[in-house]
Amino acid sequence: MSKPEPLVPVEVDISGMDGFLLNVQQLFASELWALSTGDEFKAAVALWGRAWLQVPAGSLPNDERVLAAFSGAGARWKKVRAIALRGFVECSDGRLYHKVLCGDVMTAWEKRVAFRKRTEAATNARRQRNDQRNGDVTESQIQLQITVTEDSKKEIESIPRAVRARPLRFEEFYRA
Repeated sequence: MSKPEPLVPVEVDISGMDGFLLNVQQLFASELWALSTGDEFKAAVALWGRAWLQVPAGSLPNDERVLAAFSGAGARWKKVRAIALRGFVECSDGRLYHKVLCGDVMTAWEKRVAFRKRTEAATNARRQRNDQRNGDVTESQIQLQITVTEDSKKEIESIPRAVRARPLRFEEFYRA
C-alpha cells in the first residue's frame, strides 16, 4: 500500500506563530481523551506542539529517538507511543503528519499569505502616493538636465581650476 502525499506542502512555514487554537469540543469527543493516561496525553500534546513548529508545519520526523525526546517521554516512549501518535499518519516523504493539526496549519498559512498580500498592496499604494507627491521625474526632465549639464560644461571649464577646486564661500554662493 502506498503512502499518501504530505498533508502540507513543503514550503509551508508558520514559524513566528507561537501556537494554535485547541478545539475543546473536538478534544473531548476524541479517542485520545477517552483512552489516554496522563503520560500518554502529555506526550501527545507535546508532539502536537513540536509538529506545529516544524517545517513543514504539522509534521514530525519519523525517528523513534527524536519522537521520544519531542514527546518528553524519554525512556517511557515505548509505553506511550501508540496513544501519543494517534492522529499522525506517515506520508510519502517519510514524515509523520497529524491530520487535524494540518488543517489548522493550512488555515494559519492561508491567513499569513493573505496578510502578506494585503501588506504588499498597502506598501505599493503608499509608494505610489509618495511618488506622486514627490513628482515622478520624466524622461524629458532628465534630458533637460543632461542638456543643461552639457551646455554648462564649457562655462565650468572657463573657470580657473584653482577656483573650481575650492568650496565656495557663503557670499559667493548667494551672489546674484
